[in-house]
Formats: sequence, structure tokens, C-alpha cells
Amino acid sequence: MAGRRLDVVSPPAAYRQRNEVERGFNRRKHWRGLATGYDKRIDSCQATLDLAETLDRLRAIPDRTS
Repeated sequence: MAGRRLDVVSPPAAYRQRNEVERGFNRRKHWRGLATGYDKRIDSCQATLDLAETLDRLRAIPDRTS
């Protein structure tokens, strides 16, 4: 039937991994220079990606100051 979606059940681990990847791409889209194509040169674009990845990893580290 046209227009009908088939629901596919995926294992929780596979869904979790896919969700993490999709969230990572979504976080990169929020960087304005990457989203608008303002960073024209490859070195500038790579530097922005490196900075975004570094900040994401730093945010993922739990704060253990207490």
C-alpha cells in the first residue's frame, strides 16, 4: 500500500548508537560557520569541526569537583 510505513523494531543497543550519531550531526549543525557555508577554506572548516568536537568531548566529561 502506498504511503504506508512499516515499523521496524531494532535492538536497543543499535538504536542508542544511531541516536548518538544523529545527535552529533545535529550539534554540528548549530555551528553557524558550518551551517551557512561561511567557512570556505578547508583548513578553516576543519578547525571549526575540531573545536566543536573538543567542546563536545569536554562537556561529556563528568564534573568531579565535589
